[in-house]
Amino acid sequence: MKTNYIIKIGLFGFLPIFIGGFIYIINRTETILFFNWIKAVQMENGIKYIRDLFGNYHLSEWIKFNLPDLLWVFGFTSVMLIIWKEIQSQVKMLYIILPLVIAETSEIVQYFIPTFGTFDFKDIIFYSIGWILSILILKTINQLKNEKQITTSI
Repeated sequence: MKTNYIIKIGLFGFLPIFIGGFIYIINRTETILFFNWIKAVQMENGIKYIRDLFGNYHLSEWIKFNLPDLLWVFGFTSVMLIIWKEIQSQVKMLYIILPLVIAETSEIVQYFIPTFGTFDFKDIIFYSIGWILSILILKTINQLKNEKQITTSI
C-alpha cells in the first residue's frame, strides 16, 4: 500500500513537474525566475551542461511556453489528490483546488504587474487543462482499481 502511494506521487506528481522543469531548462531564456532558483541552489554548471546537450532541439511554441504550466499544475494537483484521497475533511477541496488558484492568480498578477512575468491567456487555459486532466486521470485509475477489486473478490 505504502509503495503504491509513493509510486503514484512520483509518477503523477513529481515526474510531470520534472518534465516541465526540463523543458524550461533546455528552451527558456535565463532571465526567467526559474533560473534564479537554479542559481540559489548553485546548480548553474549542471544546467549549463544540460542546455548545451539538449539546447539544439527546437520545440513548438506551445510546448516551450504553455506545456510546462500544464505539467506543473497537473503534478501539484495529483499530489494533493493522492495525499487527500482517503481523508474525509471539509478542507479537502481547498487543497485540491489550491494548485489551480495559485497558478491562475500568479498569471493574473502578471497582467497587472508585468515585472513578475508576461501574462498569457493561454497559460490560464493550460493551467485549467492540467488541473482537469489530473482529476479525470486519477479518478479513472481509482475507479478501475475498485472495479478490479470487486471482480477479483467474486
